[in-house]
Amino acid sequence: MKPDVVACQEVFQAAGADTGRDLADHLGMYYHGSSTRCKPRLFEGLIMESCSGLGLLSQYPIVNTDTIKLPMNERDGERTALFCQLDCDGTTVLVINTHLTHLYNGSTLRKAQLQAILAQVDLYEKDIPIFLCGDFNADLHSDEIQYLLAHPTVSVHNLYQVGNGKQPCYTVVNQSGEPSAEGKSIDFIFSLSYNHSSHPHVTDARIVLDTPDEAGIYPSDHFGVMIQAELS
Repeated sequence: MKPDVVACQEVFQAAGADTGRDLADHLGMYYHGSSTRCKPRLFEGLIMESCSGLGLLSQYPIVNTDTIKLPMNERDGERTALFCQLDCDGTTVLVINTHLTHLYNGSTLRKAQLQAILAQVDLYEKDIPIFLCGDFNADLHSDEIQYLLAHPTVSVHNLYQVGNGKQPCYTVVNQSGEPSAEGKSIDFIFSLSYNHSSHPHVTDARIVLDTPDEAGIYPSDHFGVMIQAELS
Protein backbone atom coordinates (compact mmCIF):
# COMPACT_ATOMS: atom_id res chain seq x y z
CA MET A 1 0.00 0.00 0.00
CA LYS A 2 3.04 2.27 0.46
CA PRO A 3 1.39 4.50 3.08
CA ASP A 4 2.81 7.88 4.06
CA VAL A 5 1.51 7.63 7.63
CA VAL A 6 0.33 4.65 9.70
CA ALA A 7 -1.39 5.02 13.08
CA CYS A 8 -1.21 1.86 15.21
CA GLN A 9 -2.99 0.93 18.41
CA GLU A 10 -2.21 -1.91 20.84
CA VAL A 11 1.45 -1.80 19.83
CA PHE A 12 3.06 -4.68 21.74
CA GLN A 13 6.33 -4.00 23.54
CA ALA A 14 8.31 -6.39 25.72
CA ALA A 15 11.92 -7.44 26.19
CA GLY A 16 13.17 -8.25 22.71
CA ALA A 17 9.96 -7.22 20.96
CA ASP A 18 8.54 -3.93 19.67
CA THR A 19 5.88 -4.30 16.99
CA GLY A 20 5.87 -0.63 15.99
CA ARG A 21 9.64 -0.34 15.76
CA ASP A 22 9.88 -3.58 13.77
CA LEU A 23 7.28 -2.34 11.28
CA ALA A 24 9.04 1.01 10.92
CA ASP A 25 12.44 -0.62 10.39
CA HIS A 26 11.01 -3.02 7.82
CA LEU A 27 9.28 -0.20 5.91
CA GLY A 28 12.07 2.35 6.28
CA MET A 29 9.80 4.85 8.05
CA TYR A 30 10.26 7.29 10.90
CA TYR A 31 8.64 6.11 14.14
CA HIS A 32 7.45 7.37 17.49
CA GLY A 33 5.66 5.27 20.08
CA SER A 34 4.35 5.49 23.61
CA SER A 35 4.44 2.74 26.24
CA THR A 36 1.10 2.40 28.05
CA ARG A 37 -1.14 -0.22 29.65
CA CYS A 38 1.84 -2.09 31.06
CA LYS A 39 1.18 -5.45 32.74
CA PRO A 40 2.25 -9.12 32.54
CA ARG A 41 1.23 -10.79 29.27
CA LEU A 42 1.92 -14.11 27.56
CA PHE A 43 4.71 -13.76 24.98
CA GLU A 44 6.39 -16.71 23.23
CA GLY A 45 5.20 -19.08 25.94
CA LEU A 46 6.33 -16.93 28.87
CA ILE A 47 4.55 -14.47 31.12
CA MET A 48 6.54 -11.23 31.04
CA GLU A 49 6.09 -7.54 31.63
CA SER A 50 4.85 -5.84 28.48
CA CYS A 51 3.07 -2.73 27.23
CA SER A 52 0.31 -2.15 24.71
CA GLY A 53 0.73 1.40 23.46
CA LEU A 54 0.28 3.73 20.52
CA GLY A 55 2.63 4.15 17.58
CA LEU A 56 2.96 6.38 14.54
CA LEU A 57 4.95 5.48 11.43
CA SER A 58 5.69 8.22 8.89
CA GLN A 59 7.53 8.66 5.61
CA TYR A 60 8.03 12.27 6.71
CA PRO A 61 10.19 13.46 9.62
CA ILE A 62 8.41 13.54 12.98
CA VAL A 63 9.51 16.91 14.35
CA ASN A 64 7.53 17.18 17.60
CA THR A 65 5.68 14.72 19.82
CA ASP A 66 3.57 14.67 22.94
CA THR A 67 1.59 12.01 24.78
CA ILE A 68 -1.29 13.02 27.04
CA LYS A 69 -3.15 10.94 29.56
CA LEU A 70 -6.90 10.78 29.07
CA PRO A 71 -9.63 10.43 31.68
CA MET A 72 -9.84 6.77 32.66
CA ASN A 73 -11.74 4.19 34.65
CA GLU A 74 -9.87 1.70 36.82
CA ARG A 75 -11.87 -1.15 35.24
CA ASP A 76 -10.39 -0.23 31.88
CA GLY A 77 -6.91 1.07 32.59
CA GLU A 78 -4.69 3.79 31.18
CA ARG A 79 -5.76 5.59 28.01
CA THR A 80 -3.66 8.12 26.11
CA ALA A 81 -3.46 10.17 22.92
CA LEU A 82 -0.28 10.51 20.87
CA PHE A 83 0.32 13.89 19.17
CA CYS A 84 2.88 13.98 16.34
CA GLN A 85 3.79 16.95 14.16
CA LEU A 86 5.17 15.95 10.76
CA ASP A 87 7.20 17.97 8.28
CA CYS A 88 5.52 17.01 4.99
CA ASP A 89 7.79 18.66 2.44
CA GLY A 90 7.60 21.99 4.26
CA THR A 91 3.96 21.68 5.37
CA THR A 92 3.43 21.02 9.07
CA VAL A 93 0.76 18.38 9.74
CA LEU A 94 -0.56 17.33 13.14
CA VAL A 95 -1.60 13.68 13.48
CA ILE A 96 -3.34 12.56 16.68
CA ASN A 97 -3.54 8.83 17.35
CA THR A 98 -5.71 7.45 20.14
CA HIS A 99 -7.49 4.40 21.53
CA LEU A 100 -10.54 5.24 23.64
CA THR A 101 -12.02 3.14 26.43
CA HIS A 102 -13.59 -0.15 25.45
CA LEU A 103 -16.05 -0.23 28.36
CA TYR A 104 -19.50 -1.21 27.12
CA ASN A 105 -21.19 1.58 29.08
CA GLY A 106 -18.33 4.04 28.55
CA SER A 107 -20.04 6.60 26.30
CA THR A 108 -19.70 9.42 28.85
CA LEU A 109 -16.06 8.53 29.48
CA ARG A 110 -15.26 8.43 25.75
CA LYS A 111 -16.82 11.88 25.37
CA ALA A 112 -14.63 13.16 28.21
CA GLN A 113 -11.60 11.60 26.50
CA LEU A 114 -12.46 13.40 23.25
CA GLN A 115 -12.84 16.64 25.18
CA ALA A 116 -9.36 16.17 26.66
CA ILE A 117 -7.92 15.63 23.18
CA LEU A 118 -9.59 18.78 21.82
CA ALA A 119 -8.32 20.77 24.81
CA GLN A 120 -4.77 19.65 23.94
CA VAL A 121 -5.28 20.64 20.29
CA ASP A 122 -5.88 24.19 21.55
CA LEU A 123 -2.17 24.35 22.39
CA TYR A 124 -1.20 23.82 18.75
CA GLU A 125 -1.26 26.04 15.69
CA LYS A 126 -4.77 26.00 14.23
CA ASP A 127 -4.17 26.74 10.54
CA ILE A 128 -2.36 23.45 9.79
CA PRO A 129 -3.92 20.17 8.63
CA ILE A 130 -5.03 18.19 11.71
CA PHE A 131 -5.95 14.50 11.61
CA LEU A 132 -7.50 12.58 14.51
CA CYS A 133 -7.49 8.83 14.05
CA GLY A 134 -7.54 5.55 15.90
CA ASP A 135 -9.79 3.02 17.58
CA PHE A 136 -12.67 4.96 19.14
CA ASN A 137 -14.56 1.91 20.45
CA ALA A 138 -17.77 3.64 19.33
CA ASP A 139 -19.66 3.55 16.06
CA LEU A 140 -20.66 6.47 13.88
CA HIS A 141 -24.10 6.83 15.45
CA SER A 142 -22.91 6.84 19.06
CA ASP A 143 -23.43 9.90 21.23
CA GLU A 144 -19.70 10.50 21.59
CA ILE A 145 -18.92 10.41 17.85
CA GLN A 146 -21.95 12.56 17.10
CA TYR A 147 -20.73 15.01 19.76
CA LEU A 148 -17.42 15.24 17.91
CA LEU A 149 -19.00 15.65 14.47
CA ALA A 150 -21.35 18.39 15.70
CA HIS A 151 -18.78 20.26 17.79
CA PRO A 152 -19.57 24.00 17.92
CA THR A 153 -16.01 25.34 17.59
CA VAL A 154 -14.28 22.89 15.26
CA SER A 155 -15.41 21.47 11.92
CA VAL A 156 -14.95 17.70 11.90
CA HIS A 157 -15.09 15.53 8.77
CA ASN A 158 -15.20 11.73 8.69
CA LEU A 159 -12.74 11.23 5.84
CA TYR A 160 -13.90 7.73 4.96
CA GLN A 161 -17.35 9.14 4.22
CA VAL A 162 -15.96 12.23 2.49
CA GLY A 163 -13.90 9.96 0.26
CA ASN A 164 -17.00 7.93 -0.67
CA GLY A 165 -15.67 4.78 0.98
CA LYS A 166 -17.61 1.63 0.18
CA GLN A 167 -20.69 0.94 2.27
CA PRO A 168 -21.61 -0.91 4.38
CA CYS A 169 -18.37 -0.38 6.24
CA TYR A 170 -17.19 -2.45 9.17
CA THR A 171 -13.80 -2.74 10.81
CA VAL A 172 -14.46 -5.12 13.72
CA VAL A 173 -14.06 -8.67 12.45
CA ASN A 174 -13.42 -12.17 13.69
CA GLN A 175 -10.65 -14.48 12.50
CA SER A 176 -12.87 -15.64 9.65
CA GLY A 177 -12.96 -12.09 8.30
CA GLU A 178 -16.66 -11.75 9.01
CA PRO A 179 -18.26 -8.86 10.92
CA SER A 180 -18.17 -9.29 14.67
CA ALA A 181 -21.36 -9.76 16.63
CA GLU A 182 -21.66 -5.98 16.71
CA GLY A 183 -21.01 -5.70 12.97
CA LYS A 184 -19.81 -2.12 13.13
CA SER A 185 -17.02 0.27 12.33
CA ILE A 186 -15.24 1.81 15.31
CA ASP A 187 -12.01 2.93 13.60
CA PHE A 188 -11.96 6.39 12.02
CA ILE A 189 -9.82 9.05 10.41
CA PHE A 190 -11.20 12.52 11.09
CA SER A 191 -10.05 15.91 9.83
CA LEU A 192 -10.29 18.87 12.24
CA SER A 193 -10.56 22.41 10.92
CA TYR A 194 -10.86 25.56 12.99
CA ASN A 195 -11.63 27.89 10.06
CA HIS A 196 -14.16 25.49 8.48
CA SER A 197 -12.51 25.74 5.07
CA SER A 198 -9.18 23.96 5.26
CA HIS A 199 -10.13 20.29 5.20
CA PRO A 200 -7.97 18.14 2.92
CA HIS A 201 -9.30 17.01 -0.46
CA VAL A 202 -9.85 13.26 -0.17
CA THR A 203 -9.31 11.37 -3.42
CA ASP A 204 -9.77 7.82 -2.15
CA ALA A 205 -11.05 5.97 0.92
CA ARG A 206 -11.05 2.23 1.47
CA ILE A 207 -10.91 -0.61 3.96
CA VAL A 208 -7.50 -2.35 3.99
CA LEU A 209 -5.74 -5.26 5.68
CA ASP A 210 -8.87 -7.30 5.03
CA THR A 211 -7.18 -10.26 3.34
CA PRO A 212 -5.82 -13.30 5.22
CA ASP A 213 -2.45 -14.90 4.63
CA GLU A 214 -2.01 -18.43 3.28
CA ALA A 215 -2.79 -19.85 6.71
CA GLY A 216 -6.05 -17.93 6.87
CA ILE A 217 -4.80 -15.50 9.53
CA TYR A 218 -5.78 -11.83 9.36
CA PRO A 219 -3.32 -9.07 10.35
CA SER A 220 -5.59 -7.92 13.18
CA ASP A 221 -9.01 -8.35 14.73
CA HIS A 222 -9.75 -4.96 13.09
CA PHE A 223 -9.58 -4.07 9.44
CA GLY A 224 -7.73 -0.86 8.65
CA VAL A 225 -9.10 2.41 7.31
CA MET A 226 -7.03 4.12 4.61
CA ILE A 227 -7.54 7.48 2.92
CA GLN A 228 -5.62 9.36 0.29
CA ALA A 229 -5.74 13.12 0.70
CA GLU A 230 -4.29 16.21 -0.97
CA LEU A 231 -3.22 18.99 1.40
CA SER A 232 -3.94 22.54 0.26
